[in-house]
This record gives sequence, structure tokens and C-alpha cells, in this order.
Amino acid sequence: MTTVGFLIVATVCWWPAPYVLKRSQWIERHPRRGILLWELLGLVGLAALSGAGMDLTLRSFHGSLWSSVTSFIVYLERNGGVSRLGLLGAMGLSLGGVLAILLCALVIATSLRLARERRQHRRIIDVIAKPWSDGVLLIEHSAPTAYFVPGHGGRVVITRGMAQAVESATLAAVIDHERSHHHRAHALVTLPFTALYSYLRWIPYVACAREAITQLVEFVADDDAARANGREPLIAALSLFSTHRIPTPSCALGSDGGILDIRIARLRGQQLSVTAAPILCLIGVLVGATVILTVV
Repeated sequence: MTTVGFLIVATVCWWPAPYVLKRSQWIERHPRRGILLWELLGLVGLAALSGAGMDLTLRSFHGSLWSSVTSFIVYLERNGGVSRLGLLGAMGLSLGGVLAILLCALVIATSLRLARERRQHRRIIDVIAKPWSDGVLLIEHSAPTAYFVPGHGGRVVITRGMAQAVESATLAAVIDHERSHHHRAHALVTLPFTALYSYLRWIPYVACAREAITQLVEFVADDDAARANGREPLIAALSLFSTHRIPTPSCALGSDGGILDIRIARLRGQQLSVTAAPILCLIGVLVGATVILTVV
């Protein structure tokens, strides 16, 4: 039954729970906490699935999960093999090993791909862009846009059209927004979700989490820029982006046209007042169930 319990927790974490979390407007009000909740939900689901594999592996060793782990280690030291595990035990051991290897491989492959794309884009930017101020680079282009390219100190990029189309306060808000991506290491925050989405987008948690995290890091950067410059200059910049909707390079962090209207509405405070209690209770129950299944 412990295996079934672990599988139920993993299923809830990766199927219905993401849709509940995605619909919560409380997350939009507290994006940094929202990022932590999405990460926690994924980790609980992963821990539960790993727990199911461990339970299958240790089924022939009596006692709680932790005591069975100790017995299993002692058994390996004495016998140097896994013949006692049986078919189900071997399947459980394979599940845990394959899962760990798969996730590590996906993250490494995506990291290498993004690093290559960002390195190439930085080289292009360094050639065609001109220094603007305080490390900001200016591209001679009439369309108004701005974005941040991570890696090796990062590059905050704006266009001539952006610099000429807005007032200095608005431009300062845009630059502070892009710098927030650098200071808060948003490229690393989004990396595991981008990696999973590249190969496992059919899993509801992966699809919902990647979309949500992409929005939440923008909300965090919006909040940082709004605290330093006020909301109105940032709203003016987002409204300009919404009018032109210039696509951002895939290797960069920038203004995604798909969520510009959401960001503007959020800054204007046009949100429903939603309590966080149901979401926190749901994740608390999933964490508690995983812990209980582990120690039983």
C-alpha cells in the first residue's frame, strides 16, 4: 500500500494540483513565493515517485522505509548483489536510477544548448551594439524593445527606438526590470522548467509550471522596477511593448507579448482578492503524505 500511496501523491502533484496552482491569482500577488511553491510541488512529486521505486526495491526488507534502506545497504555489503530483490524490486531500483539519470541528462542538454545560443548572441551583440550607460548596450533599430541575455556578466540590451520613444523615467524602469533578471539569477530559476518542457511537455505539471514560472519571473522583475521607479513608468513601457509586440530572442529574457496585458493589469491592481489558504493546504497535505509514507 505504501507504493500505491506514493504513486497517488505523485499523480496529484503532476496532474490536478498544477491546474489549481495555475489558476490562483494569489500567486500573481506574491510571485517569489509562487516560484517556491511551484518548485516545491515538483520536488514533492519527484520525491513521491522515487519513494514508490524505493518501496518496490525494498519490499523484501521488512520495516519502515528508512530501516529497510539500512537493511538493504547491509545486504549489499555482505552479498554484493541484488538477487534478493526479485522482479518488482529490480523494477523499482531501475525506476529510481533511470529517473535520476533522465532528469540530469535533460537539464545538462538544455544547459549546453542555451549556453551555446547565448554565447553566439552575446558575440553578435558585442559587435553590433554600442555602449549606452552603466553597462547597457544600444542597438540601432527603430522598433522599441529591451531584453537581457544571461551569461558572462549578462547583457542588458535596448534599441534606439526604445530610447527615443519613452521618457527617461520609463527607460530607467525598463533597464531596472532587465537588471533584476540578472541580479535574481532568473536564467537559473527557469532552466529546469525549460529543460523539462523541451522533452516532457505532455506532463501537465511540466506544461503548467513552465508557463507559470516564465510569468512569475517577469512579475518579480516588474516589482523590482516598480519599487525603484514607480508603477506608471513601467506601465507606460509595457503598453508600448504591447503595441509593437517585438519578439524576444529565444535565448534571452524579455517582454513576452503573450503576457504583456496580464502584467499591465497586475501593475494596475486589477486582480481578484484570493486567499492562499487552499493552495497552501493542498501542498501541505501532499508534503505531509510523502513524509508519513516515508516513515511508516
